[in-house]
Amino acid sequence: MIKNKLTNLLNSFILVFFLSGCEVPYNGEVKLYREDGTLDQIQTYENGLVSKCKFYSKDGTFEKTETFENGVVSMGEFYREDGTLDQIQTLEKGVVSKCKFYREDGTLEGTQTFQNGVISKYEYYSDDGTLDQIDIFKNGIYENSKKMKLVK
Repeated sequence: MIKNKLTNLLNSFILVFFLSGCEVPYNGEVKLYREDGTLDQIQTYENGLVSKCKFYSKDGTFEKTETFENGVVSMGEFYREDGTLDQIQTLEKGVVSKCKFYREDGTLEGTQTFQNGVISKYEYYSDDGTLDQIDIFKNGIYENSKKMKLVK
């Protein structure tokens, strides 16, 4: 496992080193494979910088996508083994600022909001998509909850 990661990292460094010597920034995809021949990740480059990485498990199952802005991860999408979206993380300067969790049917289950990497709020959603409850945190410590009322 560590050897595979080191091999992929070395391949990425070689690619970046090679491309940095070119006058034209690389645009396109690079596929990285494990020693056993299975696809590990697909890296997409725009203007010589990684803009997106797609990761795959050893059995070929799509696991996650990381989106980059100026070389820093700005969003991560994580998928279940059955291919359904599990969560989306939004990052600011490499630190998680928001995390959305999804049910297997694709509906939003909850949203965590972070300030400086520390949880500040968690919003729970009903099966029908309406906001059900908000938990408030101060410095990462739970303070209180607000239950939403259904207005008719």
